[in-house]
Amino acid sequence: MYPLATFTSLIAIAGAVNATLEPAKSNTKDQYPKSPSCSPSKTSNAIQAAECAYNTRVSGKQTFAIFKVDHQYDKNNGAPYGTCEAYECDAPTSGDMTADQDYWTFFWK
Repeated sequence: MYPLATFTSLIAIAGAVNATLEPAKSNTKDQYPKSPSCSPSKTSNAIQAAECAYNTRVSGKQTFAIFKVDHQYDKNNGAPYGTCEAYECDAPTSGDMTADQDYWTFFWK
């Protein structure tokens, strides 16, 4: 009998169902919100921009992600690589965005 293991498995499955499973719906290249309204739910280092847009997962409903290019990887196959911060709070508006060629913001709303 495995009641604790079964219960733990059900909790894990329920958490996965609530996670954001679809890729970003839109993006803004060369712009990012300088002051997001919350802290990132997840930060991933040394990943491709495409991974930030397609593979970033949070426990709740992901609303946007900020990708910052890390230029030490510029000559690597598959560049750009950088840091991806995933957020679950309200996405920034166009007025909240700051221009910077090292950033890319992905949106799920």
